[in-house]
Amino acid sequence: MYDDFGLFIGGRFTKGGNTLDVLSPVTEKSLGACPAASVSDTKAALDVAAGALAPLRAMGGFGRADALHRIADEMVRRTDEAQRMISTETGKPLAQAGREWTLACDQFRWYAEEGRRIYGRIVESRVPGGRFEVSREPVGVVGAFTAWNFPAALPARKIAPAIAAGCPIVLRPSSQTPGVAMVMVDCMRAGELPDGAINLVVGSTADTYGPIMADPRVRKVSLTGSTRVGQQMIRDAADTVKKVSMEPRRQCADDRLRRRRSRHGARRFCSHQIRQLRPGLRHPRPLLRP
Repeated sequence: MYDDFGLFIGGRFTKGGNTLDVLSPVTEKSLGACPAASVSDTKAALDVAAGALAPLRAMGGFGRADALHRIADEMVRRTDEAQRMISTETGKPLAQAGREWTLACDQFRWYAEEGRRIYGRIVESRVPGGRFEVSREPVGVVGAFTAWNFPAALPARKIAPAIAAGCPIVLRPSSQTPGVAMVMVDCMRAGELPDGAINLVVGSTADTYGPIMADPRVRKVSLTGSTRVGQQMIRDAADTVKKVSMEPRRQCADDRLRRRRSRHGARRFCSHQIRQLRPGLRHPRPLLRP
C-alpha cells in the first residue's frame, strides 16, 4: 500500500531508516509497512528545508500563488485515489472522505489568493517629511504536527499558508494515517516549488519531534493534537524561542464519557464534540512577521 510513497525529503520520496506498521481501524489488521524516519532522516529534511527558504521567498507572493493553484488542480485530479486512502486509513465513508479532500483542495486555493495580498504599510515619522516602510517577510522554516482524525484537511491547513507566506515546511502527520499526507505531498510536485519547500517525515517522537523542536532554524511550529502535547511543545519551543500556534484537543472522549452518565449530559457532550471535530473556519495565525 505504501510501496510508491515514503518520506518526502528534498522533492523526492525516500524509504527512510525505519518502518512502522499501519493498522486498519476497521479490521485491526495491517495495511502495510510504512517507511519511517530516523533521526538522520529528520535532520536531512530540516537541512533541505533551510536551504529552500531563500528560493521560495524569491518566488514572490504571485509566483507562490500560481504554484498553489497548480497543486490544487493536481489534488482535484487525484480525488478518487485520495478519498480511498482516507477511507482506508480512517474508516470514513467514501463520501465523507471525498468531502474532506475537497476541503483540503479549497485550502490551497484560498491561501493562494491570500498570498497575493501580503501587504506592508507606510508609517508617519516624527521627523518632518519622513516615512517608515513596514514590509513582511517569511518567518522561516515551519514544523507542523497533525492528528489522525482529519488526515487531509489538517495538513492542508498548515502546508498551504506556510507556502503562501514563503516558509518551507517539515510536516509530521499522524503515524496512524501517513498515506493521506503522502498522497498530498506527492501532488506538490505539480507546483514546481524549490526542492525542500515541502518535506514529510513519519515516525516516533524521538526520531521526528525531537530533532524538529531542537533545531534553531525552525522558527515556528504548529500543532493539532492533545492539550498535553501542546503544553510540552510550548515548553520545548521556549529553548529556541520558536513561535507556536496550535489547536489543542480536550481530554480523551472515553474519560469524559465515564463522568457523564445522564442522558442530558451525554447529549451536551456529543454536541460539544461535533464542534470540536469539524474542520473550523478559523485560519491559522499568520506565518509572517513585520
